[in-house]
Amino acid sequence: MTLAVLALVVAVTVGWRAVARRVGTPELTILHPIGRITPLLPRLLAIHLGVSLLALAARGDFLAADLESLELPASALLGV
Repeated sequence: MTLAVLALVVAVTVGWRAVARRVGTPELTILHPIGRITPLLPRLLAIHLGVSLLALAARGDFLAADLESLELPASALLGV
């Protein structure tokens, strides 16, 4: 069953790529300026995640919202 699904996914991917070579890509000119930030997206996502995690750690909700990390031993090191 797993090999059949894998073979189906590979066949669909090969077919999709074959069709993509023949069909032109639609261009939305209004989204063209956004293409300039594409190389920066991994960094922007990392900054967003880092700020979110730091905010959770500062509030003491780093592990879970219901877990009282301030009562744990060495609670200051849990957010690091």
